[in-house]
Parts: sequence; structure tokens; C-alpha cells
Amino acid sequence: PPDNLEEARSVRSIMAAAVGAVVTSASLRIGARVKRGPDWKWGQQDGHGEGVIIGTSPAGLARVKWDRSGETNSYRVGQGGAHDLMLVAAKTEGVSCPQGHELVPFAQSPGRRF
Repeated sequence: PPDNLEEARSVRSIMAAAVGAVVTSASLRIGARVKRGPDWKWGQQDGHGEGVIIGTSPAGLARVKWDRSGETNSYRVGQGGAHDLMLVAAKTEGVSCPQGHELVPFAQSPGRRF
């Protein structure tokens, strides 16, 4: 996580600019909110909704849990030139931070491998 408020604002700005971009190995973060991307070929696994990245793989895959369908599957984030996922804005509804602090979506996390 960012060490100070200035760094937090910088991370937030970078990720906000990336909303709508395909997920790549460079933007792959545990906790990032995603939806189906341009190379999607997985039918209704996503329930036509959003999900959250819950794991990563060195093979160029992201593990996603979908909000609507409840399914969990792995998707390509550059593997073979394919991008199954796109970034979406983080859900902040119902989330609060201490006074003087801001919520920073998509904060980098070491995550777990699968």
C-alpha cells in the first residue's frame, strides 16, 4: 500500500486513468474490479456483470470471482495476445475511511498464486 497521502493520490490517479483499459500483466492487481474484455469467449461465466481479481499466475492468467454468477475461473491477461478482462471503477459504496484519508482503489497487493 502507499506510504503517504501524496503517493496514495498518485496511485488513485493512475488507476482511475486505466478504467476501461484491458487488464495486462502490468495492471494485474489482486482486488481490481473487472468486466469482460475484447477477447472474451467464455459465455455467461460472468453473468454479464463485474467481478474481482482474487489470484494471479505467472502464466499470464487472472483468477476472478464474479459478483452475479458467483463463479470463479481463470482468464487471459496477455497470454497468447488475448485479453479477456477490462478494468472497471472500484466499488466504494458503503466503504468508509478515517477522517483525513481517502479510499485508494486497486492498491497493489502481493496476492496469492494459484
